[in-house]
Amino acid sequence: MDKGNPSNWCDGIFPEAALISADPKNYYRRLFALSNVPNKVVVEIGHMSAALMLKQSGDHVEIYTSENLPACLSNKAYFQISPEGTSFRYDNKREISFEVYLQELPSGIQIALDLPSNGNHGLSVVRCENCK
Repeated sequence: MDKGNPSNWCDGIFPEAALISADPKNYYRRLFALSNVPNKVVVEIGHMSAALMLKQSGDHVEIYTSENLPACLSNKAYFQISPEGTSFRYDNKREISFEVYLQELPSGIQIALDLPSNGNHGLSVVRCENCK
C-alpha cells in the first residue's frame, strides 16, 4: 500500500487471500465470503485478466471498476448489473466473461462467481485490511 495515500488501491498490497471454494453442485461456480474491506477479484485466462473490487457496505455491495480506478480495474462498459441488483455479468467481448451473484447468508454475504465452462480460467480474491 502506498503509505502516503491509503486510498490508492492500485498500488496496494493485499496480503490476505480469501478462501475460495467450489460449489459441489456446479463445477464452474466458485464461492467466497465478502467482508467489509475491499476484496480485489481477478479472473484470468492466458495473458488476459479482468480485475474489479467488491466491498460490503452494510447490506449492500459496492462494485469498483475503471470508473473508480482506471489505472488498474476493468472497463466499466464490460459490466452489466441485473435489474434486481443482486448479480452482474462481465464480458469483454474477447476471452473473458463471467457472472457474479450475491447470496445472503446468516453470517453475511457470499459471492458466487460462475466461470465459463469452455476455458481454463483462474480466479484470485485478495483482501486489503489497510485500504480505506
